[in-house]
Amino acid sequence: RSLYMQGIQVNLLRNDVADQASGIQVGIYNSIGHGELLGIQAGLWNEAFCQRGIQVGLVNVAGEAQGFQFGLINRAETLYGYQVGLVNVIRSAEVPFFPIINIGF
Repeated sequence: RSLYMQGIQVNLLRNDVADQASGIQVGIYNSIGHGELLGIQAGLWNEAFCQRGIQVGLVNVAGEAQGFQFGLINRAETLYGYQVGLVNVIRSAEVPFFPIINIGF
């Protein structure tokens, strides 16, 4: 498990970074454990404690999301940006679930 990733990280099974990632993560499962994503995650399952950028995948999960989530299922504790997908959840919002397009600010 690396503490910091800068650049492009490509993996078939799992990309896992503990503290911070700046750049692009591409794989089946992408995870930023307790740190911050500054860039793009693209995979089947994307997960970031703090996401500043873009998540594209079947399932996107973030604690604090600033930017864009595009997938079948999108979930964020707080969102400052957009979610596009079948199931969009912002846990801190007054209306926590909204299909197709969800906007948080």
